[in-house]
Amino acid sequence: MGGVSSTRVLKTGDSFHQTLPLVPYARFEHAGTYRVRLFHDLGWKRPRPRAPGRVNLPPATDPRWTEARIVLVQPNEAQARRVVARMAKQPFDPNRTSGKKSTPLADFACLRYPVYLPLLERRVRRGQAASKALRGIAWTIPG
Repeated sequence: MGGVSSTRVLKTGDSFHQTLPLVPYARFEHAGTYRVRLFHDLGWKRPRPRAPGRVNLPPATDPRWTEARIVLVQPNEAQARRVVARMAKQPFDPNRTSGKKSTPLADFACLRYPVYLPLLERRVRRGQAASKALRGIAWTIPG
């Protein structure tokens, strides 16, 4: 079951949003275009038994797959400062409602590129959400 869940019946034309932070699941080490594929079993039964020692993924045509292409750019120093300043104004608590779009969060762990490191270190020294900034430092990809 993976955590808190709810049951919802969607009618034609209804929408349902689920926020999934990618940072715990993926490490994007370089700027570029990435293809992200996600699957949710929706509680449906598996079509065939799982073979021992193998991941039993459904076929690519299964409607429970979704896909997105994301473009990540390497910010310069000025852009990184703007990102940190904008992020610092966001709430730290996700305060999500099941099925609704969530608001942007101050998740400094997303700031993995080395250009963010001095900005996060400065926040720690100043005591500005230091524990959150430390998460960003911990996740920084070596340059």
